[in-house]
Amino acid sequence: MEPRVKLTPSLRYRLIRTVIEKYHLQRMVSVLCETAGVSKSGYYRYWSTSAIHRRTKKEQVDEEIGVYIRQAFQFKKRNKGARSIKMTLQGQFQIIWNLKRIRRIMKKYDIVCPHRRANPYKRMMKAT
Repeated sequence: MEPRVKLTPSLRYRLIRTVIEKYHLQRMVSVLCETAGVSKSGYYRYWSTSAIHRRTKKEQVDEEIGVYIRQAFQFKKRNKGARSIKMTLQGQFQIIWNLKRIRRIMKKYDIVCPHRRANPYKRMMKAT
């Protein structure tokens, strides 16, 4: 059995929109939404002009915040995690942002903190 691909609702809405535009199926919205497993009202809400405007505005804000997070990530040439980035932003840049917001933007732009490895000498000392 093949693994199933799990799509977010926004990707499903985009998929429905491309199918409608490609095959000219304007009257099949309810059937396509039912097949995709999303509500018809959610589809129309996703493509409303105010929602599109809100999403683009949020994208712009995220890009601006992403610049500061990258600067804090590379501050003093050491990569940091979300907590250290939060402290760096507060201390050096005087910016106070929620930890969840920082994590969300780090995930969005693939900013990954390297995991700290265990000290091999300490492990050898415990063994002996």
